[in-house]
Amino acid sequence: MPEAGVLIVGAGSAGPGIARTLEDTGRGGRVVLDLSGGPDPVSCDFDETADRWRVRTARGEVHRPRLLVAGPATAVPIPGRGGASLEEAARGEQAAYLGIARSGFPNLFLVTDEHAAEQAGHIRTCLAMMAAEEATRIEVRAGAQREFNRIVRRSPTRSRWRSRPRALRGPERSAFELGNADEREDDDAYAGAAVLTADEVALTVQVHLNGHFEPLDGNYHWYGRIAGSGLTELKRRGRSALHLTIAEGPATPATLAEQDPWGNYRITGVGPPPYPLERVQVAAVRPQQGSGGTLCSKRNTFSGS
Repeated sequence: MPEAGVLIVGAGSAGPGIARTLEDTGRGGRVVLDLSGGPDPVSCDFDETADRWRVRTARGEVHRPRLLVAGPATAVPIPGRGGASLEEAARGEQAAYLGIARSGFPNLFLVTDEHAAEQAGHIRTCLAMMAAEEATRIEVRAGAQREFNRIVRRSPTRSRWRSRPRALRGPERSAFELGNADEREDDDAYAGAAVLTADEVALTVQVHLNGHFEPLDGNYHWYGRIAGSGLTELKRRGRSALHLTIAEGPATPATLAEQDPWGNYRITGVGPPPYPLERVQVAAVRPQQGSGGTLCSKRNTFSGS
């Protein structure tokens, strides 16, 4: 059986209709697999290097779809960039863009019971965008999600899905970041050996780490994968404080998150990372006289280490 390009989970009776909509893309179709009727997924995570999801079912099957479509009955936690789960993101103030996409969750689309047919059409438009640019990854921009929420709050409830504002009519190319795994350089900020400690226990591990500055909370968020013996026992301790150390660097507070189908764990942290950050230039912004605009000039350098 060909590898699924799109995997649908938790969509219930709407699953077959969504699958039919996404199969007919005008480019000879694509393999769409609907698991909404079972077997239920028991774990999933996104492979940043291959731009594919890894979904393991209760039967032990492992699927690696390019895109994951999750309905309201999805029970398995879905992790996003930085370690936050989809459930945690849904409890925030920002609703999903057009109800189908959240910033920080690449190659993931959402559907609801009430608007599944319309949302499937939106997702189909996104697939066409990807096909046109030969992209392997798609993710809604944080700014587009915020703008969508701003317009929704100003619009009557009845117009949320059939609104007059253009930003609510359907997906726009400018709202998404698209990329291709084959054209992307290895973007690990650090890959190699490290030491994970908890109380008197110290484990030698291998990590692949990256991070980004999050303007919403003003903190640096780092995250990645960690492999090594003894991790499961360490995670079971639960309350023990964890610290990750790289070479002669500082012992950095860390959290072990979900386990993937291969037995490795996701590790996350907030604040200065355990690896050194590259020095970056900071621009000083000052008002431009007579025009109401701004001028930027390089002023100094900043290092997050």
